[in-house]
Amino acid sequence: MKFMKILLMFTFTVSLARYTEVKKLECAAVFLPENPIIVEAGACRGGDTQKMANLWSKGIIHAFELLHEHFATLNKNTSELSNVICYKYGLGI
Repeated sequence: MKFMKILLMFTFTVSLARYTEVKKLECAAVFLPENPIIVEAGACRGGDTQKMANLWSKGIIHAFELLHEHFATLNKNTSELSNVICYKYGLGI
């Protein structure tokens, strides 16, 4: 039940962010510890990856990207971030 409350609160906060221009990652930060383990499925070129790595500098981001061109750029854009691990795989069900 506690997880459901957190999920509902996060959904409401993210929806509210659209109207108040609060950044979504900052909304998520309210619910995460300062050192989370984040799995980013579809990291693309690493824009959000870089933001998360800076916001949660004590955490670890596992960034997955399947497309070769995007993965090469992701690696380049995150090469100096010690808390990002990139994988050239896709995640699916």
